[in-house]
Formats: sequence, C-alpha cells, structure tokens
Amino acid sequence: MGKVIRKTLFGDLFNILEYEEYFSEMSREGFHLQKIGRYFAYFEEGKPNYLNYKIDIVKKDEKEIRIRQYKRIDWKFVGEKDNFLVFSSPMNSGAGELYETLEEQRLALQNVKKEIFGGSIASIIMVVISILLLILVLCQRSKVEGGFYLLLTREELITSLILALISLLNDLEKKRNFKRLQKSLDREEFSRYSGDYLLMKNKFIIKKGIYFSIILFIIASLFYKISQDKYINLTEINNLDTLPVISIADIEIINYNRDKSSLSIIKDDIDYGNYIHSGWNILIPREYFLSETAIFQEGNYKGKDSRLSVHYYLGRTETIAKGLEKDLVFRKNTGYILKPSQTQGDSGYTYYGAEEEDRKTVLVRKGKEVVLVDYYDGRASLEDIVEAVLRKLGGKEGRH
Repeated sequence: MGKVIRKTLFGDLFNILEYEEYFSEMSREGFHLQKIGRYFAYFEEGKPNYLNYKIDIVKKDEKEIRIRQYKRIDWKFVGEKDNFLVFSSPMNSGAGELYETLEEQRLALQNVKKEIFGGSIASIIMVVISILLLILVLCQRSKVEGGFYLLLTREELITSLILALISLLNDLEKKRNFKRLQKSLDREEFSRYSGDYLLMKNKFIIKKGIYFSIILFIIASLFYKISQDKYINLTEINNLDTLPVISIADIEIINYNRDKSSLSIIKDDIDYGNYIHSGWNILIPREYFLSETAIFQEGNYKGKDSRLSVHYYLGRTETIAKGLEKDLVFRKNTGYILKPSQTQGDSGYTYYGAEEEDRKTVLVRKGKEVVLVDYYDGRASLEDIVEAVLRKLGGKEGRH
C-alpha cells in the first residue's frame, strides 16, 4: 500500500466538471483518490494511471442503490461526501453512462435539489427572510441608538451583521454553483470532462482570501478597539486642555470644587460622576465622553450640584460627521427643539442651541468633528458654551 497524501478541497463538489478533471489529472501523476473528507481529499501514491472520474449527486437514502447501478456498468465506487458519490473507471474501459439522456439527468438533479436546498420557492423565501431580518435588526438597533450614524459608534453590531452576511453569501454561492451545473447540462457539457480546475481553484482562493481578510481585519479592529476603550477619573488627568472636550473650568469664571454627585456611581475605582471615556472604531476613530460634577465655592444659585456631559466624535469622513449631527439633532428633538444657527466662512461651523429650565444643550459640528454638550444647573450661557467648544476645535478665538 502506497503513501497516503491529502489535498485541500478548493470549492464545493458542485463544481463537478472541475473536480472530475482534477481527480483524473492526479491519477495520471500517480495519485489515486481514496476518500473525501470535509476539507481534504485523500490520495494513495502509486503508479500513474489513466482514470476517468464521475461525480453524482443523489438523495442520501438512494446511495446504496446508485452504487450498485454504477457497479453494473463498470464504475468503481471511490468515496462519498454529503450528497455526492465519486466513482472511477479506466479510460477507454467502455464504462457506460448511468443516465441515458441529459433530460433524465436534469430531472435527477432537480429531485435531489429539494433535499439539499429545499423547494425552490421555499429556498428563495428563506433567503429573502434572512436579508429582511438583517435589515430589521439594523433598523431596530438604529432606532435605539438614535440613528444610523450613531449606530456606527457601536461597531460590535455592525461586525456581527457583516459575519452573518458572509455566511449568507456562502450559501448563495453554493446555489449559484448548483445552477451553473444545471446550465452545463443545457449546453451538453456535463459528460465531456471539460472543467477547468485551476481556474476554479484560483477563483476560490481569491474569494476566500477576501473573506478571510475581512474577518481578520474585523478581529484586529475589535482587539484595537478594546485596547483603546478606557475609563479614567478626571482627577488622574493632568491636563484636560490636550483633549478636544470642554470642562466646567472652560465655561465658568468662578471657582468650583469637583465633587461627587448624588447621582454618581463608584465602581471599579471609577467615579462615574467625574470621568472621561475614550473609544475608537473604524468609522469614528476618536470618541470621548466626559462627565463632570461641580460645587461652586460661592454657592450654587439653586443649591444643586452643577453637571456637565460632553460627547465628542471625530468622523472618518465629513459625510459621517454630518450624519452624526443629523442623528444627534433628531435624538435631542425627541425631548425639546434644538434651534439651528449657521456660520459660514473659512472656519465655518454649524451649531444648535436650546435652553429649558435647568439644562442648556449645545451641538456643534466643524468639519469632521461633532460635539454635544449638556450642562445642568450652571451659570454659563449658551454663547459661553459655544465659544468654549469652538476654542477646543480651533474654530474661533476665545474671549479675553
């Protein structure tokens, strides 16, 4: 018994013409097919021989019957995988064809198709349902986040949808290969051993290489995102001026003490009343959220702690930044109306402002940068907040 080697299966066995050609070529090089596994074909090394191979697709409960039928017309059973049976016969042996006509073979393929993919209508319905479910999940999560562009800040969901889409594309590819096989019968090519295995292999490698690169990129992005995901107490930051977010000190002229809020939650040594969170993802490479609580030394005119929250986004493109601006306006307007005001020029920017009871809200976009500020129980005006934000973004000189 010769040495057994294994070779990777490139593409599924629906590429019948290509694999019949490949197995025959291997036999001429002295490698004879012994069995087929999930990902590999196993060959026994021996003397070169000229063998023809035939691959048939049958229902699983008809395999034994089909093997006996092939044996009667001089085809030797070699191996099987799922619904596929592989047979061999010496070239010019006079081995007959199992199917007397191409029409008979078409009907056999159509019959087994129902077992592999289900009925054609049911198959189409399942594909449509899968696509609709992906869209529905995306739309529902988009509503929860406040819009499509805000959804981009939650890269994990986008990643899962991409992976689900790749899986769906793989299923669709199998169906396309099956349909191509059926068309080969219409062109009367099925029994001519005219497949191009090398071409099929190269296409498979390129396609899988693209899928693998996408998955590898997603995995690397997630690891990098985790490394950039940080929660830091404000007391641990020496200089907030290096960050593109404002603090209470940037908008108030009186002294204050940073203090724990009655709403703060201390967990894992993080004071969630006074902290900054930094994030990253592929489409929004810089993201910060700052929360700060203060007690003015001169006393707060309402007797409450002043609270500041700031969201900062840097979009990969200006289109993403404009989308974030639109989504943030929509989300805020579910509570009250942000009033738009636009300034044009070399340092043009867009800002929105709103004031209601103890809260002042400002939204500013300049180029690819978007900043949302909510300030509670403070003394700074909307104009003070806008100027402070623009100073951080380099869009306007501050007051002197």
